[in-house]
Amino acid sequence: MGYESNFDRAVLGKVFRSIKQGKITLPVSINVYVVPFANKNYFKWFRDELLQLPVSVRSQLSFEFSEARLVQHLDYIRPVVKMLSGLGCTVIVGQAGRSIVSTHYIKDLKVDYLKLHRSLVKRIDQRDENQLFVRSMVGACGDAPTKVIAVGVENKKEWHTLIDLGVKGGQGRYFAAETQLLPEAQVKTTSIKPGRRNRWKRT
Repeated sequence: MGYESNFDRAVLGKVFRSIKQGKITLPVSINVYVVPFANKNYFKWFRDELLQLPVSVRSQLSFEFSEARLVQHLDYIRPVVKMLSGLGCTVIVGQAGRSIVSTHYIKDLKVDYLKLHRSLVKRIDQRDENQLFVRSMVGACGDAPTKVIAVGVENKKEWHTLIDLGVKGGQGRYFAAETQLLPEAQVKTTSIKPGRRNRWKRT
């Protein structure tokens, strides 16, 4: 938990500072660990950092939690999700379907987006069992406001199959190449100094 807590503090701190300095273009989605929220002091720090941001900024922030860990620690992550929703942030559950878990949390937490694990998406146009699973995930959302998103979409066949199954959005190389946000990519420059050309020396 110590490593995860320190890592997220560093990342979140960097993101929040960059937002305040106008270095990041909103909206922004941030992956965060679940376990650190077992510590009340960490929860308070996270909440206080968000409260320092204007409502207009918070409404453009998304926080993503791993499905397996979220379900495993539902008791103490529930107030975190409710706090985020109350502050106007978007809540995303990622890696959905990677592990077999109860989907009751979808209606319990009323998360905004459910992101399917890429293993379910790969060649889904050729895999009946994956299609059945995705259809059941879409059905589990039912009347909840949750929208199902596919991750790792590589081609048109996969995307069209996912749309037919009820998926509402997608990420992957089919749409755009991945780009690095933080740290900012450094452009290397080389300088050439004028000088005499090296010549072969006769012996």
